Amino acid sequence: MNHGKSSSTYTRIRAPFKNNNGFRFKVYSKGIFSDIGKMMGMQDIQIGVDDFDEKYIVKGNDEEKVKALIINKDLRALINGQPKISLEIKDKDGAFNKVPEGVDIIYFNEAGVIKDVERLKQLFLLFANTLDHLCKMGVASEEYPGMKL
Repeated sequence: MNHGKSSSTYTRIRAPFKNNNGFRFKVYSKGIFSDIGKMMGMQDIQIGVDDFDEKYIVKGNDEEKVKALIINKDLRALINGQPKISLEIKDKDGAFNKVPEGVDIIYFNEAGVIKDVERLKQLFLLFANTLDHLCKMGVASEEYPGMKL
């Protein structure tokens, strides 16, 4: 990304899918400002797994669906396997990319370039696992989303 005279490099992974019901979630590693945000009323859905709830902030527009997704042990293990994480469903892909109606994007973003091949494989497994569970929950359609990134 280029912001004026300086530039920032990011690793991002994206996967479009047909979203059947507008479900959104975001899970990210807690940081130094997380406690301040929580004191000011920021949403943090508690999954009910203490070590996970202590390490991550979880947001979503349907608490029960968020819990149903993240309570999955395999998914949590893949999230926990990352040194830090920011994973979410977005309804658009930046300011300039058009996303068809009813299509959303699972999105991972991290500052810097991830060169660790094993870590990248684990991130792809995380995406596959997330999409699989979203399909089983009736959130995602197995249909082709009609777009390429």
